[in-house]
Amino acid sequence: MKLYYCDIPNFGDALNVWLWPRLLPGAFDDASESPLFVGIGTLLDKAVLPKKRKKIVFSAGAGYGRRPRHIDDTYTIYCVRGPLTAKSLGLSPEKAITDGAVLCTQFYRPPSDEKRHQVSFVPHWSTLRNWDWPAMCRDIGFHYIDPGCGVEPFLDQVAASELVVAEAMHGAIAADLLRVPWIPLKSYPRTLAFKWRDWCQSLELEYNPCRLPCLYSGKRVSDKMIDMVPGTVTRRALKRAGIERVARGLVETVVRKANRTRSARVAQALRAIPHHHPRYLSDAAVLEDREQRLLQQLDRLRRDTTTRE
Repeated sequence: MKLYYCDIPNFGDALNVWLWPRLLPGAFDDASESPLFVGIGTLLDKAVLPKKRKKIVFSAGAGYGRRPRHIDDTYTIYCVRGPLTAKSLGLSPEKAITDGAVLCTQFYRPPSDEKRHQVSFVPHWSTLRNWDWPAMCRDIGFHYIDPGCGVEPFLDQVAASELVVAEAMHGAIAADLLRVPWIPLKSYPRTLAFKWRDWCQSLELEYNPCRLPCLYSGKRVSDKMIDMVPGTVTRRALKRAGIERVARGLVETVVRKANRTRSARVAQALRAIPHHHPRYLSDAAVLEDREQRLLQQLDRLRRDTTTRE
């Protein structure tokens, strides 16, 4: 099999390289004809997955892009992230277990029981380019966890926290499996609620995130925005002259200045979250049940792989 995942510096995606070769030693290669192993992540996107290639799905979720509406014989599905993914793909409810990240504890143990961080914050990797979260965390006394710091350093910091405020879903998943209370956070309108609800429902939890005032639009600078900034005639002249990049730079400067004026309000709201929002933690028996069901499917995959060989 060949690992199929998003190769970005992000804890949830990096888990694929860290976890699956440990669970399935010797099962992976880079051969072009090998089936794709579709594991941790919101990866079930019809527009991206190769149509004719064999695909082995183990705990992946749907949500981004176009969900496969018809599961043909190129798919072998052992389990998916949660009930919403199963329903959207027309699968039986038994296929919905939970996110495969739960299996981290097969190989990871915290280095100590010491809690060094009262509150830790985990941003979604995509928002790092829009705001300086580390600086804001320093200002309000939160411990900042970089989602791209590496799997074990990430888990170490989560384990050393008394509470995790998570914009990143896999930050919440890591906290839950390490039995650290967590609070889901939504800081911009395009946060994908589907994947959060999918995972939360897999552990019999409700998804009710706390919301921050939006720091940025999350949209690309458009021609309309360029035309709306002060000095409209000048902006249009720049565009006609083919110096659109300069015009976009001027608009982005305006946007950054607007963001800075909101920062104090956002920092105040973020600081208040631990005091005003309920903390989440799945029932230990439910989590144990989902872990055992994942392990059962993993045994089935091992048997099937051996048979195929």
